[in-house]
Amino acid sequence: MIQAGIYEIRFNEAGEMLFILFPPEGGYEGLVESPEIAYDGGEHAILYRNADNPIVIDYVPSEARTPLSEAKAVRVAECKDGSFLRDYEARIIKIGKIPGVKADIIDADGLAEALEKAGILPKD
Repeated sequence: MIQAGIYEIRFNEAGEMLFILFPPEGGYEGLVESPEIAYDGGEHAILYRNADNPIVIDYVPSEARTPLSEAKAVRVAECKDGSFLRDYEARIIKIGKIPGVKADIIDADGLAEALEKAGILPKD
């Protein structure tokens, strides 16, 4: 699991949310396949660009938490050097609590277990 690093959240005139991600050097791994954001209404979210590469979105601003909790999906744009690399829609998966959030560390095994219980990820 990697950190999203620098990101912005913006709203258009219709109130739709856009996440703008600025990937680290080398970018994010893998292709975008069925992207989803696991969110519990708190400070952190997990973006799954694909099933194998979760990206931690730390410190969701307080003014974005309610709209993100109420959204069914959001647009995500990945940018580098002032250019858009790709954009896509990510479905919002509401979970009870992102487990293992302690001192800014998210326990990947705990998150996977919670997503399995919610029926989002298949059980091993």
